[in-house]
Amino acid sequence: MIERMNLSIHAFTTVDVWCRHRLVTVYVLFVIELKGRRVHFAGLTPSPDEAWIRQVGRNLTDPIVGFVREKRFCLMDRDTKFTAAFQRCWTMPVPNPSDCLRALRI
Repeated sequence: MIERMNLSIHAFTTVDVWCRHRLVTVYVLFVIELKGRRVHFAGLTPSPDEAWIRQVGRNLTDPIVGFVREKRFCLMDRDTKFTAAFQRCWTMPVPNPSDCLRALRI
């Protein structure tokens, strides 16, 4: 039943990377499309601040090439890195690309 849902799951994980003689913790954000069982690497950063997570949210919900543009449901845990700005990306109305083109011609 859940495989038929148009659902994406967002999750952070950490990876320790050896860089320049020291160990650095890197945060990795990935999205899982449950229906197609695809995993999308959304980004990685050593410090996930609000500007970075907001941009990742915009990239994921882009109306033309966004990985989750056609998803109906989005699951994410209560991680504090999912800021309010990131969550607003999912509630904002997505403009129709043809409407944008028409508006630019005026």
